[in-house]
Amino acid sequence: MSLSNITLSAAVRQNLLSLQSTADLLATTQGRLATGKKVNSALDNPSNFFTSQSLSNRANDLSALLDTIGQAQQTLSAADQGITSLTSLVQSAKSIATQAQQATKGTVNYSAITGTQVIAADTTQVVSTATVASAVGGVTASVQSSAALTATGLGNLSDGDTLTFKLGAGGTTQTATFKSASPGANQFTTAAQLQTLLTADFGSAATATTAAGGVTLKSNDVANDFTIGGTGVAHAQSGAASDFAATARRPLLAAISNSPRRARSRPVARSAPRWASVPPRSMATSTQR
Repeated sequence: MSLSNITLSAAVRQNLLSLQSTADLLATTQGRLATGKKVNSALDNPSNFFTSQSLSNRANDLSALLDTIGQAQQTLSAADQGITSLTSLVQSAKSIATQAQQATKGTVNYSAITGTQVIAADTTQVVSTATVASAVGGVTASVQSSAALTATGLGNLSDGDTLTFKLGAGGTTQTATFKSASPGANQFTTAAQLQTLLTADFGSAATATTAAGGVTLKSNDVANDFTIGGTGVAHAQSGAASDFAATARRPLLAAISNSPRRARSRPVARSAPRWASVPPRSMATSTQR
């Protein structure tokens, strides 16, 4: 029997249509419960669907902007903490500088110290090429005593004039006689011959050199002075007193600091060969507390 032969009454047909409508409504309700949305497609309600889609997109945009604002707030907070830390460091540095400015400043006193060893080229460790005299204000480097006869003084001597040289109060007086020609023992005609005589007379106690036609005799220590004399002094000094003159020794001034602050001392290079063989002598020492 085919379906086309089934005859339904009006009441049964109405009930069947009601059941189909109920099934459709049930499917729609189940879809809404599953998605949580009243309108799930444009077929349900085109106007509401597209309005909802626009509002959803706007909500996503606002959420992204809110995240960006949160990140910016965290960045500003970190910058504020950094500025606060820098301010604290500046305040600490300012406090330290104020304390340093108000602290007691050290003073340096200089006093002469005698010695027997020559300090020929005193230098500091700060500037290795500077002498003590130029590197430290108020300090005078040591100078040995010397006796000099210039070329002019030598030229003013007369035959038979004598020149005497004595190193120290207890030293031996050495005499050299000027001869205009054919000099003999302890006699000289030229500056080179006088240099040879003085070198032989004083040995290691002094050094004789020639320059510009004259002779300079320099002590090898700073403990003794030269004394000059002889019958030829007036002739030698007839042009100027400096043509035959002696220069007194000058010891090094030692720097002693009375500062209450401590700092590393700066030793000075010296020409003495061994500390063990040299008695205490002048040195430049700066001690700070």
